[in-house]
Amino acid sequence: MNEIRVQDNFIGRMLCYIGWGVIVLSGAGFLIGLGELFELMEYADELSGFLISVRLTGLLASIVTGFIFFGFSEIIRQLSLTS
Repeated sequence: MNEIRVQDNFIGRMLCYIGWGVIVLSGAGFLIGLGELFELMEYADELSGFLISVRLTGLLASIVTGFIFFGFSEIIRQLSLTS
């Protein structure tokens, strides 16, 4: 991961930073929304179960998206090393 961050290519470095931003911000958004979920669990069990599954799915999708950005950054780093 350190090699990706210090690469010479600007686009690859920005893709790495975007990947970190997506992962960190989605995790923070999940943690911020957790209080709302716990409050909702007191009133409606079915709805809160559905919302928890939706939020967990969104968190996992965001983490996968962040790793996809890391992969693109690594591809650009490898291509810039060969040329």
